Amino acid sequence: MVQAANEHLLGQARYLAGPGRLDFIQSQFKVVGKDRRIHPLILNPVQRQYWDTRTLRDRHAKPRQMGMSTIVLADYVSEAMLTPGINALFSVQKPEEKTLTPHRRRAQLFYDGTDPALKPPIKVSNNHELSFDFPDGLTSTIYFSASGSEGVGAGETVNRAARDEIRYWEQEEVEASREVLLGMPADSRIVDMSTPSYWGSPWHE
Repeated sequence: MVQAANEHLLGQARYLAGPGRLDFIQSQFKVVGKDRRIHPLILNPVQRQYWDTRTLRDRHAKPRQMGMSTIVLADYVSEAMLTPGINALFSVQKPEEKTLTPHRRRAQLFYDGTDPALKPPIKVSNNHELSFDFPDGLTSTIYFSASGSEGVGAGETVNRAARDEIRYWEQEEVEASREVLLGMPADSRIVDMSTPSYWGSPWHE
């Protein structure tokens, strides 16, 4: 496992210092298209706008079927695969069985489609966690939770968070997730996104 992790570090260097993480995503990650076939994840204009305008605190109105949640997930998964010390929490609107599983499968496809020389060994893999093993005992993890869930990622310092379709969360679920966000380091990243519920709603800004 250590040898595989060291080989991964050699392969990742050109994506951190060379063409960059976006090239890693577009050359390595795969998605299932509307034709049910597997395709490279090549950013469309909406996804590219997200990528080019990212900050530490982002809030996005999602056009339907344009892959906004896909690129946010790819952003966090790629960073975790290339960099130790990432603890990302990707939260979706409940019910879990309907909304969480597709995102978790998408993350697995990202990993499975990547060149073996460029990906770290998996340490933990289940429906709520995808964790990568790095040398010297270091790890990076993406946690998956549904709104209102408790215990996912407990005890870890989250430094990346995404709340998908937050416009449709119950108020107590938003408040519960805010407790997690308040414990994040100052240089952490947070992305909130949702499809607008009606014209002129706050998510049409």
